[in-house]
Amino acid sequence: MRKLFASVLVSASLVASLVSIPGNNALAVPAQHQVMVVNSNDQVIFSDYIRFNNTYTQPVVKTAPKPAPAAPQAATPVSRSGNNAARLVVKTAYDLLGSSYAYGAGGPTSFDCSGFSRYVYKKAGYDLPHLASDQFNYGVKVSRNQLAPGDLLFFSYYGQSGIDHVGIYVGDGMFIHASSSKKKVVETSINNSYYVANYQGATRLIR
Repeated sequence: MRKLFASVLVSASLVASLVSIPGNNALAVPAQHQVMVVNSNDQVIFSDYIRFNNTYTQPVVKTAPKPAPAAPQAATPVSRSGNNAARLVVKTAYDLLGSSYAYGAGGPTSFDCSGFSRYVYKKAGYDLPHLASDQFNYGVKVSRNQLAPGDLLFFSYYGQSGIDHVGIYVGDGMFIHASSSKKKVVETSINNSYYVANYQGATRLIR
């Protein structure tokens, strides 16, 4: 009777060992588990390890591939080297660098922003009104990455809406304008943080 009881314990221990595989941590790899045989007095009469293969395979969850991020739009400035009117606008703007700023002035020695652009374009045969917001309605709108020398650039003041300032794009990321803060006609980068924040658009009269 004692041997039968021990034999039953062996079977029970094997089943318990196989059922209690901990958490399927090792998937489809050899593992081992301890087996013990005890008598009726709970004394261990046999102890050993058995090896087994856990063949559970975790299901593969398929996910749709993420779309590749869109490439940033590269700037492709338009060449105006063969356009005489555009070249005259750019040359006149450069010739006036350092001229003084005066509100409402339209040249030939002092300018406000729209007086400067009006005076420069007049030299090339274009008649513009003396107000930046009105000049914004002349020509065709062009995107920032398609700017060409001679285009008009328009800005607001300090985050406000509307058109309050105008300059002339001269190429290589620069524009010339009559600056009220600098009190003269200056050349400035279009990537200047203030002008980036207040940029309102560009127009092209010379095509």
